[in-house]
Amino acid sequence: MDTFGVATDIQAVFGGLNLHMRDGVAVTNRDGEQSYNVSCIIPPTEEGGKMQTMEVRVPASGIAKQLQPYTPINFEKLTARFWSVNGRSGLSFSAVSVKPATPKAAS
Repeated sequence: MDTFGVATDIQAVFGGLNLHMRDGVAVTNRDGEQSYNVSCIIPPTEEGGKMQTMEVRVPASGIAKQLQPYTPINFEKLTARFWSVNGRSGLSFSAVSVKPATPKAAS
């Protein structure tokens, strides 16, 4: 499968998280750590654009404890992976961590 890095300077807002489940069982990584699907909202980048929603898979240890709904967030090492199963295909996203965005310094 093809995997590629994604720009991490996107403006995203934390929407919530859910334990990543498959067939009723919590999914774990190679180290046995559970992962979560982090829901986020991406505001439009241009006038008249639409908001987008996205889910990013993040290991439990990479989720900042202080995240509250509608908090601006940043992902570390955000990657996208093409997938194809039974004639369906798409993109899945994962990251090493998610934390509150640090305000940008005024220029």
